[in-house]
Amino acid sequence: MHSLFIKKFKVPEVAVDYLKVFFKPLEIDFVEKMDKERAKQVVIDAHEAGLMHTANPNGICNCCGDCCYVLRSQQRRKSIGVWPPSKYVIEFDESKCVGCGKCAKRCHFGVFEIKEGKVTVDESKCIGCGICNSTCKKNALTMKERK
Repeated sequence: MHSLFIKKFKVPEVAVDYLKVFFKPLEIDFVEKMDKERAKQVVIDAHEAGLMHTANPNGICNCCGDCCYVLRSQQRRKSIGVWPPSKYVIEFDESKCVGCGKCAKRCHFGVFEIKEGKVTVDESKCIGCGICNSTCKKNALTMKERK
């Protein structure tokens, strides 16, 4: 059984580390040991704050996209969906959309735009995080397999 640690920031706590690998070079007071329930709550709070979840063998990071070197580099390399691989992309059903704009506010990558009260979607910018999908109460957004 692995220990769980959390990295403490001034903003919501955002990273759950299974093995203390992320934080090894850092001072121990920079992290807090936690149990599974606390780790689960960190992910729930991060989701409610509109942060994306990325998982790897060492832990879970919840971020907004501009601090994450992996997400920034895929934008610069124009490798969205390829590296790191993303199995899904957003699918938009315009007939269900009410134009509330919540998806545009929550998306960190400019996939959605509001023009004259209508939502437009640029799938090529979608990294497949699904943070917008969970926001849409009208089910106008679903995740589909990336081709």
